[in-house]
Amino acid sequence: MKYTLLITSIAACVVGCVPEGISKPAASHTQQHLDVSIDTDKSIGVNHRFWTVRVLTHQDRFTNPGFLEKFKETHPFSETINCVRVLGGRTDNLNQWYQGMNPDGTIKTDFTELMPRLRALLDVGFKPGIVLDNVPHAMSKDRVMHKYGNSNAPDDFNVWHAYITAFVNALVAEFGMDEVQTWRYRVGTEPDLFPGHWVGTREQYYEHYAVTVDALTRIIPNADIGPGNILNPAKPPPGSKRKKTTMQLTGDGKGWGVTMIDYLAKEKPHATFFAISHYSHVNEPIQLEESVRRVRERLDLFPEISDIPLEIHESGILADENKRRINGNDGSEWGASWYAAIADIAYRENIREIYDWGYTAADVPTPRQLVIEMLDTMAGGERLALRANGDGVGKSGVIAVRKDTSIFLLLYNHQAPRESNVQQSMTINLQGEAILASTQWAWDEWTVDKRHGAWIHEFYRDCEAAGVKLLPDAPHLGIHFHQRYSYGWREVLKENLGKYHTLARLQKTSTMQPISSTDGTLMLNFELPAHTVKLIELKAVETPVAQEKQEAQETQSSSASRIMRPRL
Repeated sequence: MKYTLLITSIAACVVGCVPEGISKPAASHTQQHLDVSIDTDKSIGVNHRFWTVRVLTHQDRFTNPGFLEKFKETHPFSETINCVRVLGGRTDNLNQWYQGMNPDGTIKTDFTELMPRLRALLDVGFKPGIVLDNVPHAMSKDRVMHKYGNSNAPDDFNVWHAYITAFVNALVAEFGMDEVQTWRYRVGTEPDLFPGHWVGTREQYYEHYAVTVDALTRIIPNADIGPGNILNPAKPPPGSKRKKTTMQLTGDGKGWGVTMIDYLAKEKPHATFFAISHYSHVNEPIQLEESVRRVRERLDLFPEISDIPLEIHESGILADENKRRINGNDGSEWGASWYAAIADIAYRENIREIYDWGYTAADVPTPRQLVIEMLDTMAGGERLALRANGDGVGKSGVIAVRKDTSIFLLLYNHQAPRESNVQQSMTINLQGEAILASTQWAWDEWTVDKRHGAWIHEFYRDCEAAGVKLLPDAPHLGIHFHQRYSYGWREVLKENLGKYHTLARLQKTSTMQPISSTDGTLMLNFELPAHTVKLIELKAVETPVAQEKQEAQETQSSSASRIMRPRL
């Protein structure tokens, strides 16, 4: 017999998975099963923290009293703030550091206002990330504003080179070389998004990258820098008539991003990473694995750069189930299971960083942030090898980690439709020396689903009860409430804020459930409704017999040590 699982008085409960207050799934639900085998002896890498970079576009807020302190408090898992459009060229005309040319042909700049903003980041414990975009308006004759500001190339790349040189010298003068050489730099954002971020040709961006890198590395030779994140390679570019896109897709206006790899291999400008964007829509499948495959296929054509770290520099949920644009991500349990699925892909594909636009709503944690809290608990541990077979692979899964004296399992069931009835059952077998070390185990469980952590549903009900009016075409379950409500929602939020914070906590749904093993195998069974994430922590339980065995081993070891100690 492989195991004996002790069940207490919860007769109606499937092992480990239906907390008090949650009914069993209706018979009409679609059931699928997954078998997962975990080898606790085989480590396949460290469970790294890929979620530590937060993206912000308005650096002027950094010196507002209390803004960054509050931001640090509500984003406890963020370490770096990636500063987008920090060099000007903005639609709001902020960040005008470039002030033209002097009569002698030298550049005129003034970064006086910027330095205290970056200093403020450091003062609260954030590391600045610098995005070297956009080109200042005065450097381009074409003054037409596009969606994200000036997306033109500079008229004179020598002027741009001088601008970057002046900027980096100002950073070094203010913060010192030891500090600024630890920062990350990126040359632009989505250069293949025409015309939103770049209206120049592909070749102009290649030159733009080379000139920028040259200016930076003349001052910081080993700078951490890479090209702007390209569009999701698995999707046709915006505005394209193509229904499909391939690894070989090129063009002078749309969708040429993967060819940046060819340029890096041929011309060999300094680059320490390659980045893409990845967004999902509710009711549509996740495309991240396909995007990664296409990028890696391209990289594999050039062995000299095939191992360059691949990163995701924009990530989120872009539209709800009605295809209405969501700014700032989904705030429901759907976003939680989506993030767990993204995390599983990130570990399997060795994605070093995934930059985030946001995971709080009105400074209250969303279910997505609770999943980050789960992952952070596992961070630094050894990820364990596993095999998964059955229905649900790719939509449901497990991340297994050994950390200190615990074995952690992050289980998830993500389904593309928001209104999904797919119930995922899982049978998990754990084997190895770590399991053989004890016959008695116990496990704790934390759950994120519609009833645990997803406070946004309660907020919607409170707004409806208060008569708060919806805006036309309001997106569903996004984290920016001003997109959904015209007025009155702030009063509802303020009145019920304590309740929402309570609902938004990561909730423990099972404590010290006993499980025993007789032949080195532990088996657990779980039932996960759609859009559910669970964290399981397994710990060996010290029994009197085990304690006596351990003490005997320690005594024997101590005696052997005394016998073998040489005389002096």
